[in-house]
Amino acid sequence: MRGFVPAIFQGQVGRLQAWMRHAHELLAAHLGGALELQSGGALKVMGDASTAFTRPAEEARSRVVEISPHDLSWAKPSPLILDVREAGEYAEGHIEGARSLSGAILEQNIGRIIPDLSSPVVVYCSGGERGALAAANLLKMGYRNVRSLKGGLRNWLESGGTVETSRRFPNPCRKRLG
Repeated sequence: MRGFVPAIFQGQVGRLQAWMRHAHELLAAHLGGALELQSGGALKVMGDASTAFTRPAEEARSRVVEISPHDLSWAKPSPLILDVREAGEYAEGHIEGARSLSGAILEQNIGRIIPDLSSPVVVYCSGGERGALAAANLLKMGYRNVRSLKGGLRNWLESGGTVETSRRFPNPCRKRLG
């Protein structure tokens, strides 16, 4: 930042940065959580429950290979697509051909669905966090060709992907996707 500021203001920039750090710490303490700077300058409060979930998801994301929606749509051989959202979310709309296996029962039932540890698998959820966690768990279980859909179903839809609905999991509270 110093390169963009005239020399007469150099000392003031350091004081301003220190004040901003202090204000950030005070605001975070007052709001009861960490603050995260979002794109466009918005601040998001990350409470204890949020960071308790977000941190492990970010750690999982660092260990898992993510695949973009574009690359998934062109992947050959086609991987088994695993939707780890809850049954109601799956019923509202899922990637065509995806199998439903919520994260709560993933470890118990994955062997029935994918007995071959070398099978290509892509895991997704709505935003990418649960998918990354599930993919990391599959890697720990010995699956060797697991990826997580970057950004989850939200990114799939924003990239022009389509979804199908399931009659197998009826849901009286239908919501529009997208």
